[in-house]
Amino acid sequence: MRRLLNAVRRKPLMSGLVLTVPVEAITCFNRFVLGLRTKDHLDLLNTLTFGLRIHHGYVGLAMVVAWAACAGVRRLRDRWWRSWLLAGGIAFVLSDAVHHFIVLKLVTGCTEFP
Repeated sequence: MRRLLNAVRRKPLMSGLVLTVPVEAITCFNRFVLGLRTKDHLDLLNTLTFGLRIHHGYVGLAMVVAWAACAGVRRLRDRWWRSWLLAGGIAFVLSDAVHHFIVLKLVTGCTEFP
């Protein structure tokens, strides 16, 4: 476990690429095995998100922006969790892109991206 933590801290870009695989695997499991789809839960989601459709890529983008913003604050520059923000953000953004533009396009023939 300690090796994993150190790897993310030393190489967050590479770790983000590697983390993309399990994030996409979970996304595919939820979609194709459990049958979870946004369209089936629109009433609840619209209440929670005020009608906005939020992809996990948007959450990842927010994480990358937070990582960059922390670089401007001297006290936050060397915090251990900044590497995780970058790695996780990259993983979420890439997973969302792969899911919509590769997986869904191959499986359903449609990207389902608004």
